[in-house]
Amino acid sequence: MLEYATPDVSAARKRRRRIIKITIFSVLGVVVLPVMLLGVLSPSLCRSRETANRVKCASNERQIGQALLLYAESHGGRYPDRLEDALLTQDITAEVFCCPSSNDEKSPGATPQEQAAHLSEAHHLSYVYLGKGMTTAAPAEAVLLYEITANHDEDGGNVLFADGHIEWFNKRELPGVLKLPTTAPAQ
Repeated sequence: MLEYATPDVSAARKRRRRIIKITIFSVLGVVVLPVMLLGVLSPSLCRSRETANRVKCASNERQIGQALLLYAESHGGRYPDRLEDALLTQDITAEVFCCPSSNDEKSPGATPQEQAAHLSEAHHLSYVYLGKGMTTAAPAEAVLLYEITANHDEDGGNVLFADGHIEWFNKRELPGVLKLPTTAPAQ
């Protein structure tokens, strides 16, 4: 009588199961791991972008400050009444009036005159100018220009002082620097 060797079915099943497990773990590793890493790294990448935007914003304010000072030197020490005057008379572009963290866009126009005409319209100016009526004799701590906290997710804002330096203040410090009330007056 002939005996036939029967294949080891359990060993084949074990191999198939092992291959399926390896395949599942490989797919999970390729798909799930990057998604998890992205979830972990995403907040730090966003924070890095915001930090870079704060630096760019400070650079914008520095350029505006230099233009204001040059304007004042040409006008008996008086700062311009409006930022448009600096845009019209100084070597400055409309891009510097927009914070990179805001939704503001460069004032439209092919010439400085056209850009100045639109600068104060909504979404073309990210900064608040306080220099009207001020002179270069103003105290160093006098604020010439600042940005609203909405530009940087309500974290705070950069401030341009009369002596030309720029400083970042968080949202709790900013009202004191600007000498604004911290709460709305009672009605």
